Amino acid sequence: MIDPRREAVIERISRIPHVIPVLSSKGGVGKSLTSTGIAVIFSQMGRKVGLLDLDFWGASDHIILGVPVDEFPEEDKGILPVPKCGLKFMSVAFYTRNQPLPMRGSEYTDALLELMAVTRWDDVEYLVIDMPPGLGDPFLNLTSFFRKGHYVVVTTPSPLSVMALKNTIHMLKEQKIHIVGVVENMSSQNSLRGFLDEQGIRHLGNIPIINDIDAYIGDCKKFSSSEFIEHLRRPAEKIAELIG
Repeated sequence: MIDPRREAVIERISRIPHVIPVLSSKGGVGKSLTSTGIAVIFSQMGRKVGLLDLDFWGASDHIILGVPVDEFPEEDKGILPVPKCGLKFMSVAFYTRNQPLPMRGSEYTDALLELMAVTRWDDVEYLVIDMPPGLGDPFLNLTSFFRKGHYVVVTTPSPLSVMALKNTIHMLKEQKIHIVGVVENMSSQNSLRGFLDEQGIRHLGNIPIINDIDAYIGDCKKFSSSEFIEHLRRPAEKIAELIG
């Protein structure tokens, strides 16, 4: 029997012209900052943008933007994303209330289906999705909904991150998933450009280590004009150019 929620998710996602899943194959590389930053920059460019945080174990986009999650968003024929920083925001944190929520694979999938099936994106043209880290079942289940997505990979030049990046690229290519390119975080040089050229993957740009980034977390206005955003702006503009 077909789960009606799956049909609802597919139908809702199909209405959004551009879906941009942002992923990393390991934690700690700045995926959430990058996801949130791309959404903010797209909003500054005048695009109608949504940001969806799907990381049940480490949701943090609401912390970056300064969105309280103690009250559930308004409901009107579905859940209405919270307006913030010129974009529409929805997060699993509204369900977990910042508490750890241990779940098995099927429970995780059920929770994601429930969230995605009831969220109303309405006129959103660009949906940026902060994907769960890693390449396990949660990630693979989500890719089934975003087959036509424009995937952006975040990494750092550390040996462990590069090893994980190789596995990620291999898996995405096997799944015939469109990779827009790679953002190299915590790097003052384009260290990975040679490797990415060999793989036929675009190097979207690099972001140096920014020591005072914590000073901008939790304040949407400050984050929107931070040094991190300025370094991310060119990679985000490249993404916009590539996907239309």
